[in-house]
Amino acid sequence: MTNSIRWARMGAVMLVLAMLAPLPVRAQDGGRFAIRSAYSVLRHGVYYLNANMALMLNQQAADALDSGVPLVLKIQIELSRRRSMLWDPTVATLTQSYRITYHALSRRYIVRSLNSGRQVSYRSWQVALEHLGDISGVPIIDASLLEPDEHYDIHIRALLNVKIIPTGFGLLTSLFYGADQSSDWYQWPLR
Repeated sequence: MTNSIRWARMGAVMLVLAMLAPLPVRAQDGGRFAIRSAYSVLRHGVYYLNANMALMLNQQAADALDSGVPLVLKIQIELSRRRSMLWDPTVATLTQSYRITYHALSRRYIVRSLNSGRQVSYRSWQVALEHLGDISGVPIIDASLLEPDEHYDIHIRALLNVKIIPTGFGLLTSLFYGADQSSDWYQWPLR
């Protein structure tokens, strides 16, 4: 075996080891998602959602984001009719989705609403998530669509997923296994 082949093999091994090396610590260990408070308001015949969430990335999610892997934050909202004997059937669902990316050249975190296309940049992912965690005036359902004698509950939770990277970056995505996060469901009666 020639020296050039040995050096090429050693270079390939070093490249793989460098890719597997841990990234710098930038997020708090034990990142979590939690719904602090949520309530609904009826205005002009429409129910609106207001909520406050604590959204902190875990280490794997922060590393993935800083390495260029997009994250998708989903706020799931479900409206169910209360029943005493059977399961509560879901009446309506709504998902607000946001893609969070890091732009290395500007050193900004870009948040794009996948529902509306609106895009905002932030100086840190912490500020971006603080902004996303404060929900105000999101329409849930028109009151005329609900039965007047029935009781309804609203459920909300936040989910974070590492966005699937196109072919060729599969190894990069697999390095951040465990980056997905979720809050518990938060429930309250619709009034």
